[in-house]
Amino acid sequence: MIVTASTAVPAGGLTFRPLGEEDGREYLAVQRRALGHSRCGPNARTPAGGGPRVVGALAPGGLPVALAGSLPMTVRIGGREVPAHGLLDVAVALRRRGRGVVRRLLARLLADERASGSAVSLVHPAAPVLYRCLGYEVAGCLELREPARAAVKGAVPDPTVRLRGPRDGEDVLSPLSRHLEGALSPAPPADDGVHDVVLERAGEVVGMLRLERLPGRLVVHLLRAADAGAWATALAVLGAEAAEAGEAGEAAGAGEPRIEVWGGGDDDLIRWSPGRPQVRECSMPMLRVVDVVRALEGRGWPDDVEGRWHLDVTDSLLPDNTGTWVLALEGGRARVSAGEAGGAPVSPPRLAQLVAGVLPAVDETVPADLVRASLLRPWAGLVEF
Repeated sequence: MIVTASTAVPAGGLTFRPLGEEDGREYLAVQRRALGHSRCGPNARTPAGGGPRVVGALAPGGLPVALAGSLPMTVRIGGREVPAHGLLDVAVALRRRGRGVVRRLLARLLADERASGSAVSLVHPAAPVLYRCLGYEVAGCLELREPARAAVKGAVPDPTVRLRGPRDGEDVLSPLSRHLEGALSPAPPADDGVHDVVLERAGEVVGMLRLERLPGRLVVHLLRAADAGAWATALAVLGAEAAEAGEAGEAAGAGEPRIEVWGGGDDDLIRWSPGRPQVRECSMPMLRVVDVVRALEGRGWPDDVEGRWHLDVTDSLLPDNTGTWVLALEGGRARVSAGEAGGAPVSPPRLAQLVAGVLPAVDETVPADLVRASLLRPWAGLVEF
């Protein structure tokens, strides 16, 4: 676990502090009581060798009553890598809910992330309304899709592509996702029961799948293919996995599993498939700006747009974001500086949409020419974390 140097901060009878490995038992206990599970405990490790940052709210006596974790990552916005983190496993003991504990907890965690260099925060919310009140806004759509069964069964693998497992410290997701808006890297740690398959040709990684077998279902959490040969091989892998799972299912009295793929926008499933897959469900990942300057300067902008805009931001959760900011665009780059009051009022959720490039075409607060300059293709590189 990454533990910040900041000290415990008391607030409203609770003490907020980073949790270390010695707090692992309490962490898991709160997660399981609040969520029924824990996907990312303090001892988990990312492929890059780091770990989650975890902040806890402790009652008098030191017992954790609320927890939130984050994973370091980057997100691709406008063709550029922006430092980010994924918020996960936010949990509050039942008797503490409805008292503003989550707000104070996230204020502490996001301040620590800002101090560590993060520009934006991402979350797969269970309660979008709650996170919108905390400054988050929808950045894209992550769909659970069912590819055509005939395409999977008829796939012929590329003989030049070989299969292997992941290697420690290897980031295969980033180079495979450079063409996708919203692409996250490195790949978040896989849950128990989930395994990765890496596709390689002549020593170069050309694809990746993250697979999970569930009763009656083969769930693909990640699917990337660099070319048509890699795509055909990926489909063949899915067919083989489904057939193997089907044999096991028949022995248990079940049939062949349904194949479901998580993806968004025009990702590789849409890029290489001849038809649109059936969508079974959709989740709405959300983004929040943690550092105004890093976020606006970090994302990519159109090369042919020049201009200056004054933005008045009021952020009660992260006061360092509050102020009038002058955004200057030139040559595809942004420069942000402090300015005098009197600009367009921009709320944290609107600021999140501006950074993500998903503002509505008509917005009552953000100038229309800035909205047009900010717009990007739909986010297609989102993954679960």
